Amino acid sequence: MSVISVLALGCAEDGPDVVRAPGATIQEIAVYQGIKTTIVGGDNAVDIPVVAGREALVRVFATGAGDYNGGPVMGRLTLATPDGESLEFDQPISNLPGQVDEPSLTSTINYWLPADAITADTAFRLELLQDASVAEYD
Repeated sequence: MSVISVLALGCAEDGPDVVRAPGATIQEIAVYQGIKTTIVGGDNAVDIPVVAGREALVRVFATGAGDYNGGPVMGRLTLATPDGESLEFDQPISNLPGQVDEPSLTSTINYWLPADAITADTAFRLELLQDASVAEYD
């Protein structure tokens, strides 16, 4: 059993057709394995470890502000182990809300992870991306 550790958090580029989503902000990342465990951000963080070998729902509470263009965003969750193995999960959301609405699953980017994806030494990276044709930079 172990807490998933952070490799990197934020937005990154992935080739010429996908860019980081302008104005997209991660407010909180929570793992649900019967009980909510906030692993990044949030106001009510609970110090409960993520259980290795148990399936989980990962919810990303992301908001759009400032230069966010209102377009669709793709959350990319990458799980990695120290031996270099990785799993990538892409999840689209039609648009980012202006504020977090915890009771609404449709307002978050959600990942259902199988038990074998969560090991004692799993680390993660989360990126908020947009198609380059949608993203506009000034």
